[in-house]
Amino acid sequence: MPTPGNRTVAPRILMEASGGLLLASIDEAFTAEALDATTNIRLNSIFGGRGTSLAASLAFPEILPWGLGIGIDYQFQHIAGDVTADLPNGIQILNDPIRSDIGFRVRSHALSVAVSADSGWQSAHQVHAGVGIGVNWNILEVTTRLSSPAIGNDAVSRDRITDIAPSWHLFGGYRYFLSDHLHLSLSTRVSSVPGDLYGADGRSALLVSVLAGGGFRF
Repeated sequence: MPTPGNRTVAPRILMEASGGLLLASIDEAFTAEALDATTNIRLNSIFGGRGTSLAASLAFPEILPWGLGIGIDYQFQHIAGDVTADLPNGIQILNDPIRSDIGFRVRSHALSVAVSADSGWQSAHQVHAGVGIGVNWNILEVTTRLSSPAIGNDAVSRDRITDIAPSWHLFGGYRYFLSDHLHLSLSTRVSSVPGDLYGADGRSALLVSVLAGGGFRF
């Protein structure tokens, strides 16, 4: 019967899958100019709030120089939320301000090549860290509702925008090996969502995920 951590050399293949929460965005913004010229307002930190994240990887540990490993990494992120704001002064109807209610949903698919380092395979406990570079396929769905006492009925528009752009992510975590093959994992990721899709001055939103899962090595 194998015992945790009894392997003294790196496995040939390591597979892992995990899921968790999308925690926050970092110092970025959303500009509605990509949706409609009449809603040209700036909303800060819109990417906070509800979010989920899933990840899967296939890695080949310690096959590169300096004990580095290489692998293929996939991550799915889903963000949803809503913001209500008054449009800037000067955009009015019969001196009544226009209120804009924006509901959004972002789905992001990222496929990347990742390089990682780990603390070794002599123990049941392992820490690891790495970086991945690849492409993001992003889907943004937005419902914009404009309301004003002068309008009477709300004006509603719906938009769907897609984009493919380069992306990167940083990751690190802890693995506990239940046996020579099975392990549990806890990790965190910081990943980019390209900003061009959202009109945020070309900047990329940074999204933080905390994930728990497990995997298999052989």
